[in-house]
Amino acid sequence: MKHKFSFIGFSLFFLLSIMMEAYCLLETRNDLISIIGMGVVVLISAYLVLDVGITQLDGLRKNEANDSCNYESLNKKLEEMENIQKAIYVSTKKSYNLIDDKLFVITKLLEEQKTLNDTIIMYGSKYNEILENIQSSVLKNNEVSKRESGNDNIKENNENQSVDEKLAALDIDMSDPNKKLSPDEIALLFNQLS
Repeated sequence: MKHKFSFIGFSLFFLLSIMMEAYCLLETRNDLISIIGMGVVVLISAYLVLDVGITQLDGLRKNEANDSCNYESLNKKLEEMENIQKAIYVSTKKSYNLIDDKLFVITKLLEEQKTLNDTIIMYGSKYNEILENIQSSVLKNNEVSKRESGNDNIKENNENQSVDEKLAALDIDMSDPNKKLSPDEIALLFNQLS
Protein backbone atom coordinates (compact mmCIF):
# COMPACT_ATOMS: atom_id res chain seq x y z
CA MET A 1 0.00 0.00 0.00
CA LYS A 2 2.84 2.35 0.89
CA HIS A 3 4.42 1.91 -2.55
CA LYS A 4 1.10 2.58 -4.24
CA PHE A 5 0.71 5.94 -2.50
CA SER A 6 4.33 6.89 -3.21
CA PHE A 7 3.81 6.08 -6.89
CA ILE A 8 0.68 8.23 -6.98
CA GLY A 9 2.44 11.06 -5.14
CA PHE A 10 5.47 11.00 -7.45
CA SER A 11 3.18 10.84 -10.48
CA LEU A 12 1.31 13.94 -9.29
CA PHE A 13 4.63 15.67 -8.61
CA PHE A 14 5.79 14.75 -12.13
CA LEU A 15 2.59 16.14 -13.70
CA LEU A 16 2.86 19.29 -11.61
CA SER A 17 6.50 19.76 -12.64
CA ILE A 18 5.57 19.34 -16.34
CA MET A 19 2.86 21.99 -15.94
CA MET A 20 5.35 24.30 -14.20
CA GLU A 21 7.84 23.73 -17.01
CA ALA A 22 5.16 24.63 -19.56
CA TYR A 23 4.29 27.74 -17.56
CA CYS A 24 7.94 28.79 -17.38
CA LEU A 25 8.34 28.27 -21.12
CA LEU A 26 5.32 30.43 -21.88
CA GLU A 27 5.82 33.23 -19.34
CA THR A 28 9.57 33.49 -18.89
CA ARG A 29 11.06 32.86 -22.30
CA ASN A 30 13.98 35.13 -21.64
CA ASP A 31 14.89 33.63 -18.22
CA LEU A 32 16.97 30.64 -19.21
CA ILE A 33 17.93 29.63 -15.65
CA SER A 34 14.33 29.10 -14.51
CA ILE A 35 13.56 27.04 -17.63
CA ILE A 36 16.65 24.84 -17.06
CA GLY A 37 15.84 24.56 -13.32
CA MET A 38 12.29 23.43 -14.02
CA GLY A 39 13.61 21.02 -16.65
CA VAL A 40 15.91 19.47 -14.03
CA VAL A 41 12.94 19.19 -11.62
CA VAL A 42 10.91 17.47 -14.39
CA LEU A 43 13.76 15.01 -15.03
CA ILE A 44 14.15 14.25 -11.30
CA SER A 45 10.40 13.69 -10.90
CA ALA A 46 10.36 11.46 -14.02
CA TYR A 47 13.26 9.44 -12.55
CA LEU A 48 11.41 9.05 -9.23
CA VAL A 49 8.20 7.93 -10.98
CA LEU A 50 10.09 5.38 -13.11
CA ASP A 51 12.08 4.11 -10.10
CA VAL A 52 8.98 3.60 -7.98
CA GLY A 53 7.12 2.01 -10.93
CA ILE A 54 9.98 -0.43 -11.68
CA THR A 55 10.28 -1.29 -7.98
CA GLN A 56 6.58 -2.04 -7.80
CA LEU A 57 6.73 -4.20 -10.95
CA ASP A 58 9.68 -6.16 -9.50
CA GLY A 59 7.72 -6.66 -6.28
CA LEU A 60 4.73 -7.92 -8.24
CA ARG A 61 6.93 -10.33 -10.21
CA LYS A 62 8.51 -11.63 -7.00
CA ASN A 63 5.08 -12.11 -5.42
CA GLU A 64 3.92 -13.92 -8.53
CA ALA A 65 7.02 -16.15 -8.47
CA ASN A 66 6.48 -16.86 -4.77
CA ASP A 67 2.85 -17.69 -5.43
CA SER A 68 3.83 -20.09 -8.22
CA CYS A 69 6.46 -21.71 -5.96
CA ASN A 70 3.88 -22.00 -3.19
CA TYR A 71 1.43 -23.50 -5.66
CA GLU A 72 4.01 -26.04 -6.85
CA SER A 73 5.00 -27.01 -3.30
CA LEU A 74 1.33 -27.28 -2.34
CA ASN A 75 0.70 -29.43 -5.41
CA LYS A 76 3.64 -31.71 -4.47
CA LYS A 77 2.35 -32.04 -0.92
CA LEU A 78 -1.11 -32.90 -2.20
CA GLU A 79 0.37 -35.58 -4.48
CA GLU A 80 2.36 -36.99 -1.53
CA MET A 81 -0.80 -37.06 0.60
CA GLU A 82 -2.67 -38.81 -2.19
CA ASN A 83 0.10 -41.43 -2.49
CA ILE A 84 0.09 -41.92 1.29
CA GLN A 85 -3.69 -42.37 1.27
CA LYS A 86 -3.40 -44.92 -1.54
CA ALA A 87 -0.73 -46.82 0.41
CA ILE A 88 -2.86 -46.76 3.55
CA TYR A 89 -5.85 -48.03 1.58
CA VAL A 90 -3.84 -50.86 0.02
CA SER A 91 -2.32 -51.93 3.35
CA THR A 92 -5.71 -51.74 5.07
CA LYS A 93 -7.29 -53.83 2.34
CA LYS A 94 -4.48 -56.43 2.58
CA SER A 95 -4.86 -56.56 6.36
CA TYR A 96 -8.62 -56.91 6.04
CA ASN A 97 -8.27 -59.75 3.52
CA LEU A 98 -5.69 -61.49 5.73
CA ILE A 99 -7.93 -61.18 8.79
CA ASP A 100 -10.93 -62.34 6.76
CA ASP A 101 -9.01 -65.42 5.58
CA LYS A 102 -7.90 -66.23 9.12
CA LEU A 103 -11.45 -65.82 10.42
CA PHE A 104 -12.71 -68.13 7.69
CA VAL A 105 -10.15 -70.79 8.69
CA ILE A 106 -11.01 -70.34 12.37
CA THR A 107 -14.74 -70.71 11.72
CA LYS A 108 -14.10 -73.84 9.68
CA LEU A 109 -11.99 -75.29 12.49
CA LEU A 110 -14.64 -74.37 15.05
CA GLU A 111 -17.32 -76.06 12.96
CA GLU A 112 -15.16 -79.18 12.70
CA GLN A 113 -14.56 -79.06 16.45
CA LYS A 114 -18.31 -78.76 17.05
CA THR A 115 -19.06 -81.79 14.89
CA LEU A 116 -16.32 -83.72 16.69
CA ASN A 117 -17.76 -82.70 20.06
CA ASP A 118 -21.25 -83.72 18.95
CA THR A 119 -19.87 -87.08 17.78
CA ILE A 120 -18.04 -87.58 21.09
CA ILE A 121 -21.21 -86.73 23.03
CA MET A 122 -23.26 -89.13 20.89
CA TYR A 123 -20.74 -91.94 21.38
CA GLY A 124 -20.52 -91.12 25.08
CA SER A 125 -24.28 -91.46 25.49
CA LYS A 126 -24.25 -94.76 23.57
CA TYR A 127 -21.37 -95.92 25.75
CA ASN A 128 -23.32 -95.00 28.89
CA GLU A 129 -26.38 -96.88 27.62
CA ILE A 130 -24.24 -99.93 26.95
CA LEU A 131 -22.66 -99.68 30.41
CA GLU A 132 -26.09 -99.42 32.01
CA ASN A 133 -27.22 -102.47 30.05
CA ILE A 134 -24.10 -104.32 31.11
CA GLN A 135 -24.56 -103.34 34.75
CA SER A 136 -28.19 -104.36 34.75
CA SER A 137 -27.35 -107.67 33.10
CA VAL A 138 -24.51 -108.22 35.58
CA LEU A 139 -26.86 -107.52 38.47
CA LYS A 140 -29.39 -109.91 37.02
CA ASN A 141 -26.67 -112.48 36.52
CA ASN A 142 -25.47 -112.06 40.09
CA GLU A 143 -28.97 -112.63 41.39
CA VAL A 144 -29.43 -115.65 39.18
CA SER A 145 -25.98 -116.99 40.09
CA LYS A 146 -26.79 -116.77 43.73
CA ARG A 147 -29.84 -118.92 43.08
CA GLU A 148 -28.21 -121.25 40.70
CA SER A 149 -24.60 -122.05 40.97
CA GLY A 150 -23.27 -124.46 38.38
CA ASN A 151 -25.24 -124.00 35.19
CA ASP A 152 -25.48 -120.32 35.62
CA ASN A 153 -21.72 -119.77 35.27
CA ILE A 154 -21.93 -121.06 31.71
CA LYS A 155 -24.84 -118.77 30.90
CA GLU A 156 -22.96 -115.80 32.42
CA ASN A 157 -19.99 -116.45 30.18
CA ASN A 158 -22.30 -116.57 27.19
CA GLU A 159 -23.93 -113.29 28.22
CA ASN A 160 -20.54 -111.62 28.75
CA GLN A 161 -19.53 -112.78 25.31
CA SER A 162 -22.74 -111.34 23.85
CA VAL A 163 -22.05 -107.98 25.57
CA ASP A 164 -18.51 -108.00 24.15
CA GLU A 165 -19.95 -108.75 20.74
CA LYS A 166 -22.38 -105.80 21.11
CA LEU A 167 -19.49 -103.46 21.98
CA ALA A 168 -17.48 -104.72 19.02
CA ALA A 169 -20.50 -104.27 16.71
CA LEU A 170 -20.82 -100.57 17.65
CA ASP A 171 -17.20 -99.95 16.57
CA ILE A 172 -16.80 -96.83 18.69
CA ASP A 173 -13.66 -94.92 17.73
CA MET A 174 -12.59 -92.97 20.83
CA SER A 175 -9.14 -92.14 19.45
CA ASP A 176 -7.90 -88.62 18.64
CA PRO A 177 -9.27 -87.43 15.24
CA ASN A 178 -6.03 -85.52 14.63
CA LYS A 179 -3.93 -88.64 15.16
CA LYS A 180 -3.84 -89.33 11.43
CA LEU A 181 -2.43 -85.85 10.64
CA SER A 182 1.24 -85.48 9.82
CA PRO A 183 3.42 -83.04 11.79
CA ASP A 184 3.48 -80.68 8.79
CA GLU A 185 -0.33 -80.60 8.66
CA ILE A 186 -0.52 -79.93 12.40
CA ALA A 187 2.02 -77.09 12.07
CA LEU A 188 0.01 -75.65 9.17
CA LEU A 189 -3.16 -75.68 11.31
CA PHE A 190 -1.39 -73.85 14.15
CA ASN A 191 0.07 -71.29 11.73
CA GLN A 192 -3.38 -70.61 10.31
CA LEU A 193 -4.76 -70.03 13.79
CA SER A 194 -2.07 -67.53 14.71
